[in-house]
Amino acid sequence: MRWISSKGLWADRPLTRVATVTLIAGYAAVLNLWGLGQRSLQGDEAIYALLALNAVTDGTWYPLALASGNPYVNKPPLIAVPLALSFELFGVNEFSARLPSALGGIGLVLTTFWLGERVAGFIYGALAALFLASAPSLLTSHGVRDGVADGQLSLCALLGLAFYAKSRLDGSRLYLFGSSFALAIGVLFKGPFLPLAFLASVVIWELTNRAALTPHRDKPNMELMRTLGPAVLVFLLAMSGYVAWLAHSYLLFPAFPENLYMENVARHVQGLTPSQLGNAWVYPKVLYQNFGVWLLALPMAVYAALASRSAEPAILIARLLWCWTAAVLIAVSLSVSKLAHYAYPAFASLSILIALGVRQTIAAARELAPPRGAKIALTLLLAVPAAATFGAGVDAVRKPPQIIELHALKMLARENKEIGVTSLLPDPLSPRESGHRKSWNNAFYLKTLGATPGTEIATTSDCRVLISDEERFQSAEVSHDRSVMIVEGSAEWERNIGLVDSCGGRALAAIWRASESFLRGSAMSDGIDFSRPGFASDVVRISGLGVHEPWGRWSVANRVVFEFDRSLPARFELSLRVTTFGPNQGRDVKVRVGRAERSFPGDRGIGSHVLQFENAEEARSIQFEIPSPTSPRELGLSADFRRLGVGFLKMGIVPAE
Repeated sequence: MRWISSKGLWADRPLTRVATVTLIAGYAAVLNLWGLGQRSLQGDEAIYALLALNAVTDGTWYPLALASGNPYVNKPPLIAVPLALSFELFGVNEFSARLPSALGGIGLVLTTFWLGERVAGFIYGALAALFLASAPSLLTSHGVRDGVADGQLSLCALLGLAFYAKSRLDGSRLYLFGSSFALAIGVLFKGPFLPLAFLASVVIWELTNRAALTPHRDKPNMELMRTLGPAVLVFLLAMSGYVAWLAHSYLLFPAFPENLYMENVARHVQGLTPSQLGNAWVYPKVLYQNFGVWLLALPMAVYAALASRSAEPAILIARLLWCWTAAVLIAVSLSVSKLAHYAYPAFASLSILIALGVRQTIAAARELAPPRGAKIALTLLLAVPAAATFGAGVDAVRKPPQIIELHALKMLARENKEIGVTSLLPDPLSPRESGHRKSWNNAFYLKTLGATPGTEIATTSDCRVLISDEERFQSAEVSHDRSVMIVEGSAEWERNIGLVDSCGGRALAAIWRASESFLRGSAMSDGIDFSRPGFASDVVRISGLGVHEPWGRWSVANRVVFEFDRSLPARFELSLRVTTFGPNQGRDVKVRVGRAERSFPGDRGIGSHVLQFENAEEARSIQFEIPSPTSPRELGLSADFRRLGVGFLKMGIVPAE
């Protein structure tokens, strides 16, 4: 099969080119920036954000520090600098922490289009860029929408390859220095993997394409120098800054050799945590999740790049991309630790090769099929999987944002200046223990809240927010205090921390509005659907009730009280749809309105009850007495220590005639 020229359809029409580049950049920008600041910072991005925050507020630009006197030498010094500059320009927030990575992702997509055009042509270069922009993992899992450096690292890798290829094909030494500079920046982001993989892939490329790249016939030693000299020069220049940082850190920090060993040796030889271990099928699954059926085009890309004897620049660049892709995927597969983002530096080159394979497949269809059949095949080949690819990219960024309680409290404190915060931080920050990642995350939010470590409860005039994962702070007695406190223990945040009280009803609304849609009804008769977040506007205070879950809410204390902004009707029916937990099943749950008292039996499943009340005292509250609050941990069912009793699904108030 013949090779297709790299000159593509419409490539010589300036308006079309401008429109296409604008479309690609706009599409990448929408996916990378859409809702970028809504999610809480977690994991590695919280570490880097804390480093950047300390650089901005404390002046600890070098060496970077997690806390005062705790230098961070796990990664090279450039890892947090873009975030710190973003904080300086746009303020300390989640959007600013992720903006440098998102901009790097947009640049990566545009560079993929630029290089893809030179390999496969204008239209297929654009297709490669859209493949990459729509990769779900790259958008969501430690990728370009997170405050980490993997997007910038992939951009540096692609620029390093592109500049090197241009230098070797055009004979310009200036691009050799551009290649080494791009790689040097990547090294100072994440470490030595980038130039090592570059050297391996370029050496293979140089040796297998020696006749096209080095046509001279020198003595063997001179010919080898002409062949491998540029690659070695780029590698040495790229590593120079990193080597200087290694030497300085080794002399300055006693713990640096251990950190260096853990990050660059132990992580890849024996693994650091069980969650990072995987089998040989990890990366094939990652590639399929991101490129799907487009991977079927790769054999045609292999044929186009490797079977042809042509020395055309497009073919040579395609061969370099194959060498790079293979070097990255083989290296990360040999590592014991296997994480999806380890393969991201190969995504751009793989996107270009897939686009090349698609183009060669279409060329084969045109040669083998009748003209009309070829057009139909072309339409189906591109339209159906392309729609699925773009849909996957959009779906990846439309997922509801994850909001941890500290992030919600920060948003609340921004709205209510009267709220004060004190914190308990029992564990020191440790950059070497992955189990303390939540401590780094919490430390960032505590610092933005202006919190200081302490053991005393800070009091305010009339407001209380208690977010705790310790059982002693989940009791009903504590919920009567009017204070604001955050307590961090050793349990998992997402599962065990709950909002105990809510500043007279005001904080609850603000906190859950920050994390979920806040639904407001207009009258008591609208009732409360506990499977939905938020409450009707006439509910001013709720105590003893747990956080929202998809089915409803559990009681988490001896007593649950609903207070309203007006008196309850003189006579009304209280309709309930509830369930009960553990020892509460079969026992009566008392319900009080003023001095009137009714009860209903605890159901073993979901039950409905209607209680009739007379409200002569014009009471504004409904109180539920829970007979036997018990935690699942006490029963050996799970690690959840919330003292559960009654599960509320629905509650309605209907005035009697």
